[in-house]
Amino acid sequence: MKVVKQNIKVWNREVFGRVEVNKNSALQQLEHWDGVESERRLSMAEAEQIKEAKDAFYKWVLMEEIQWRQKSRELWLKEGDRNTGYFHRMANAHRRNNSLDRITINGEMLTEDQEVREGIVNAFQNLLSEETGWRADIEGLQLKQLNSREAENLEEEVMELFKEFFEYGSFAKSLNTTFLVLIPKKGGADDLGDFRPISLLGSLYKLLAKVLANRLKKVLDRVVSVDQNAFVRGRQILDASLVANEVLRKMGFGSRWEEWMRWCISTAKFSILINGFQPVSFRTQRGYGKEIPSLLIFLFWILAWFEAASGLRINLAKSVLIPVGEVDGMEELAAELGCKLGALPAVYLGLPLGANHKNASSWDGVEERMRRRLAQWKRQYISKGGRITLIKSTLASIPIYLLSLIRIPKVVAKRIEKIQRDFLWGGGSLEGKVHLINWQVVCSPKEEGGLGIRKIDLLNKTLLGKWVWRYAYEKDNLWKKAIGVKYGQEGCGWRTKEVCGPYGVGLWKEIMKEAEWCWESMDLKVGKGNRVLFWMDKWCGNEALSQTFPQLFTLAGHKNAKVCEVWDSSLGQGGWNLSLARDFNDWEIDQIGEMLNLLKDFRISQEEDSVRWKREGNGVFGAKGAYRSLSGHSVGAFPNRRIWMDRVPTKVSFFAWEAAWGKILTLDKLQRRG
Repeated sequence: MKVVKQNIKVWNREVFGRVEVNKNSALQQLEHWDGVESERRLSMAEAEQIKEAKDAFYKWVLMEEIQWRQKSRELWLKEGDRNTGYFHRMANAHRRNNSLDRITINGEMLTEDQEVREGIVNAFQNLLSEETGWRADIEGLQLKQLNSREAENLEEEVMELFKEFFEYGSFAKSLNTTFLVLIPKKGGADDLGDFRPISLLGSLYKLLAKVLANRLKKVLDRVVSVDQNAFVRGRQILDASLVANEVLRKMGFGSRWEEWMRWCISTAKFSILINGFQPVSFRTQRGYGKEIPSLLIFLFWILAWFEAASGLRINLAKSVLIPVGEVDGMEELAAELGCKLGALPAVYLGLPLGANHKNASSWDGVEERMRRRLAQWKRQYISKGGRITLIKSTLASIPIYLLSLIRIPKVVAKRIEKIQRDFLWGGGSLEGKVHLINWQVVCSPKEEGGLGIRKIDLLNKTLLGKWVWRYAYEKDNLWKKAIGVKYGQEGCGWRTKEVCGPYGVGLWKEIMKEAEWCWESMDLKVGKGNRVLFWMDKWCGNEALSQTFPQLFTLAGHKNAKVCEVWDSSLGQGGWNLSLARDFNDWEIDQIGEMLNLLKDFRISQEEDSVRWKREGNGVFGAKGAYRSLSGHSVGAFPNRRIWMDRVPTKVSFFAWEAAWGKILTLDKLQRRG
């Protein structure tokens, strides 16, 4: 073997390892004889030499092709089934082609490449430079302001990477160039309005914008109304700049911060990538006029002030006016605003609006998106290891958006799991394949011999239960106020009252069905004690004191007393005053001693009362831990660590997993199945 190894090294160095050099040498020889042939007639010997040159060139080209194919297979064997970008690029290699060969702009069809590029650039340049006709004045508004300490905090400790920007307030303008790429909204798109532009920013500016946005986020909730949730959390990188453009100076931000914002906005340039070609860059020059016609003065003023305060302009051409109940004159109102007239039920932000949430048809879009994904993957062979990767990373994530708010009908959950099940065992084949292992086992954790796929119904319960946690955990969010006003509160505001009635109760009734198991996983942490009931709430131990000491609870003079009312600060360093309705008997002394012993580690503090999720170390709800507690799984004795190893390809681990369950389709098992 050592001799063969040395010979292979020599062969690779002198022959195979010089494929590119040998190919270029053969090509030069071929070009030489082509030149000679163009000047004079070749002799028989020379014709034989040109034939040899062609054969040599084709030989090295073929060897180069084999070399790259082998390298690609090596990479596929190494990373092919793992949840990597390479795997997803291969799995989705046949996605639709976004090349633009024609486009319609303002009713005119453009077909030539140069016309397409120039037309798109001119259209976006005009859009980003048009005069909107009016700009609101906010000088008279009384807005909340940051104090000087908060303003200074935004201007300190900027990362070393941006030291020059911090000191001089500027950077190379080329860093703020944005590429606009057009993504078709539907198949067969040819009009400019059928494309959705996305912005591709340089990495350095992304980092800078992210740093500024993260620093601004720490104080933004102090100056932005609670009604404007979109501008505080979940915003895009440039949203902070849009808000800052209108209101920074009025809200007490420092001058250096304002200069940073002004430079980031003023240096922006745009280039539109069309079929990989970059036309000339241009700047945005959007301006404002001084007048706006107003037949519907109040509605127009609402929209105008929204535009002024947020920096966002409502696109009425894409808006829909939806009446609630019987409303007269809707056609005239829609025509006046320049928007479309819609009706309930509708879809808003990807969720059904005004529809019966128990109707299975609300989930048709989810199933359709899953089947579209499957249609892409059916065109090529994907191993079972790759299929499990796609199920976890893609198929299982598609319904999560709706699962987070709407109770999924059982029939829909079965259909979605059937899609996953059929893809796992059958791949892209149309004929049915044998499902070797029970789906309940497949959905169990890997530690117990499963694949860790989550059950749809349990995942739905987990995500709905998160709302119960959020209602108790969050403070003064707008959604919490709305739910509390509609249904009322109980338990010092930790939960809403029980939702009754079959009609008009929305989604909250379904969410509250998860309250029982959620509150079994939560307890209250006493601070000031003004929001925790001494006897009725679970704040010391695993159950309420009324359940732990029922006899003492019957003696309580005030059964709904709060913790702060039972705490007596006049007793030295403070102590508990139970305030029983009568003197206790001798046989009750032991119970009182047990209670006081339980309470000795608890005392009142100056912190606010809070809620804690017991199943997480940090006390905060986690979907993963909540799902595991609902599923009731415990660590088993399955040898998962010997099967699922990082250095082993996923498809090999999958085969070993099947073998561990004794489910390999050997000849005898195939014969039994017929």
